[in-house]
Amino acid sequence: AGGGKILQVVSTLVTAVSSTSVTTTATNLTGMTLQITPSATSSKIMVQIRWAGAVSDTHDDWGFGVARGGTQVNLGATKGSGQLLGLTGLSGMGTNSTTLMSANIITIDSPSSTSALTYTMTAITSGSRTVYNGRTVEDAAGNSRERASNEIILTEIAG
Repeated sequence: AGGGKILQVVSTLVTAVSSTSVTTTATNLTGMTLQITPSATSSKIMVQIRWAGAVSDTHDDWGFGVARGGTQVNLGATKGSGQLLGLTGLSGMGTNSTTLMSANIITIDSPSSTSALTYTMTAITSGSRTVYNGRTVEDAAGNSRERASNEIILTEIAG
């Protein structure tokens, strides 16, 4: 009884643009973080992230994920070394530095904790590149240069 009920929702709308240097190790994206304190150890946390931005090199592999306290959550299994693990890739990839791309993540975490938990969007790539949050690579004023907000929503669900 009581399982599945929503206990609390916290969210943040990120309107500031930023950039983060990303390498072959999962890297926290600047500004894409949010904290929640579960009310019970049996609670689950639904993490929802809506991201729009750009990457400095669209010809290389990219993975986006979620970290809780610095540890990646809900990654798939590897098949040998050198694989980039994430929860999602990019949509709208192209070679144009004036177009936004997007990544959307929805995952359920079971942290078994009543301590404050920090969830952060992460990125990983096959080299040393840059992720631009909320803006295109070029980011010049003009009709064909988009900007967007990003959002994180954390929902505590009774276990």
